[in-house]
Amino acid sequence: MAKPQAFIRTLYGKGSWVAERGYNIQETHPFKGWVFYLKVKVMEEKLNNPIAERSVLIVDDDAGSRDLLIRFLHLIGCEKVIAMTSGEEAIHYLHSHEPSLVLLDYLLPGGMSGLETLKGIKLLRPNLSVIMMTAYPSHGAMLKAFQEGVFDLLVKPLDLRQLEKQISKKLTP
Repeated sequence: MAKPQAFIRTLYGKGSWVAERGYNIQETHPFKGWVFYLKVKVMEEKLNNPIAERSVLIVDDDAGSRDLLIRFLHLIGCEKVIAMTSGEEAIHYLHSHEPSLVLLDYLLPGGMSGLETLKGIKLLRPNLSVIMMTAYPSHGAMLKAFQEGVFDLLVKPLDLRQLEKQISKKLTP
């Protein structure tokens, strides 16, 4: 059976985001197969992390996507993460709160669409940066999003390096 480090390199590639962030890989069940726990070197990063005190609002109807984004934001040091499932919830929240950044899904079923939510956000908080995410990119959707003032539009499944880069660009002074 392959060693855990070799498996991770095979899975994520040498020099991957996982390796660059300083993960430790541990074997937990040597005779029942490999189970990996990825741990970040958090202490040194948290000491001088400019995004630790910033808040990010996630608006996504998919529980899996929300969970992934919450975990990822915590992983890169953003401690104040708020997650909503609809555009209506987000707009209501923004009446009394001022997050530093919004991660917004383009396709929100039911009430307000992602684009309508973006318009509402920009009416309430014109200077608030919004990164929109979509699993179904089209030229028309991208054009509409940028016309409404989105900072960036990322395609799902998300490239975590690109997401981290865009978040850092908006949250660091």
